[in-house]
Parts: sequence; C-alpha cells; structure tokens
Amino acid sequence: MKMPAPYWTMTYSASRRAHHHRCRGCNRIIQDGEPILMARIVSSKTTCLHEACADRASFGGYTERQYLEAHGMAYLAACGWKEAVHFMATAPICKPGDKIAASN
Repeated sequence: MKMPAPYWTMTYSASRRAHHHRCRGCNRIIQDGEPILMARIVSSKTTCLHEACADRASFGGYTERQYLEAHGMAYLAACGWKEAVHFMATAPICKPGDKIAASN
C-alpha cells in the first residue's frame, strides 16, 4: 500500500464543517473557495495554509510549506508508515537543534 501524501492541495469548503480553519501563515480565517494546502496533524485534527502563504519564509530558515509537510509526516509516522518514520529521523527540519548548533 502506498503512503498518503503529508499534505494536499484543495479548494476550501466549510459546507461540512461547523467552523472555518485559520491559516497557519497569516492567521486569517479561510473562506470558502480559497485555494489551500491542508494536512492532518498528530492530534488527528487538520491544519490549513493559504497557497499564497505556503512559500513565505518562516522561522529557522524554512517555509510554511516545509513546516506543514513536517507536521503531516509526523502524523503519518505516528500511524506507522515506514517512509514517514525515516523522514522524521533524517530530515533537517525535524532536528532544529542540529541546525542551530551548525550556525553558531
């Protein structure tokens, strides 16, 4: 069986939701019809990001898209997907202490 993607692109629709999500990048409420990236995170909730906010620089030298991918991979690793476990063990974004130590 193939591992699901850590995040996916979609057009937002709140027709089946009791609330609207907030964008992780700009913290604005996401409106119906906006293009977004969505990921399931470890708490079995979903988090969203506007496509326009996805490639903005965030802290640590990474983009919001990279952080969303890392959160999605953490969920998949918790579900037992071997590829996601390997990503969590080897990706620099998952080891912020190493990057900070290397930059000093």
